[in-house]
Amino acid sequence: MLELQLIVIGWTLLSGVLLGFVFDGWRAGRAILHPGRLATSLGDLFFWLLATVTVATALLVSTAGEVRGLYLLSSAIGFMGQQGLVSKHIQRPLQSGLKTIFRCLGQGAVKLGLPVWVPIQYLLRQGVRGRQKGKAIGRAVIRTIKRKIALFTTKKRR
Repeated sequence: MLELQLIVIGWTLLSGVLLGFVFDGWRAGRAILHPGRLATSLGDLFFWLLATVTVATALLVSTAGEVRGLYLLSSAIGFMGQQGLVSKHIQRPLQSGLKTIFRCLGQGAVKLGLPVWVPIQYLLRQGVRGRQKGKAIGRAVIRTIKRKIALFTTKKRR
């Protein structure tokens, strides 16, 4: 019985370490791509869904789905251990590797003339411009609201 629990703790520790590496990859991707709030939130949601599936799979494989607090704690310890011991040492190499991969994929797409590249490039440009346009529109709306409020609050002079 003790052997089985140690095996399960090992699997859940391993799943926590694996999730730490996935999280590092997501963090490096965010540092390179600078996604907006919506994309970051969706990516975080996807990460937590992946974390849930990973831990559930580890528990399903090792204990036929039995969930105990110790197993969840073991997974959290694996994640925190990876983040504390390994994460800070792999961030720069991971970011430079991802930059190289993104650059190669982008150059390959341009060289192949993939019809997908043009809409992606357009969306990326609009994302950068969209923030600037959004701020300008927001300022214009606020100015309009202030003017309308000023019309109602100022006293008419006779």
